[in-house]
Amino acid sequence: MNLFVLLGKAEAKLETGDDPYFNEATELVTTILRTEEVLPYRRISLNGALHQLFSGIIVAAYEAETSIDVTSRHTATYHEYGFTTKAVGWLDKAVARGLLLSPYDDKAKGALTLGPLLTTYLDDLLA
Repeated sequence: MNLFVLLGKAEAKLETGDDPYFNEATELVTTILRTEEVLPYRRISLNGALHQLFSGIIVAAYEAETSIDVTSRHTATYHEYGFTTKAVGWLDKAVARGLLLSPYDDKAKGALTLGPLLTTYLDDLLA
């Protein structure tokens, strides 16, 4: 599913806050991404909502059992959708650390699938 469609779904779920599983899963993914140094610890109070939204995209893809389709790497596109331009770098770091799997070795392009670490933790959360 297109990254920006997932962005809209994640944003809507986080705004309503009525899905406790989604909120808990998003917190878990955010923690994993920070531990793996995909998301920075610095300025969490300023950028924490963006980190939650980024993690929400991953959780939305997991719930929909779909890939995260990155159709553009242009930062202007991310800005047009009202999302942080840092997302491209975060996606690349997630791919480099094996959290997201890309058909391209070192870049977040095309259909990204969740790696085994994220899948295992999210599966355990459901159990």
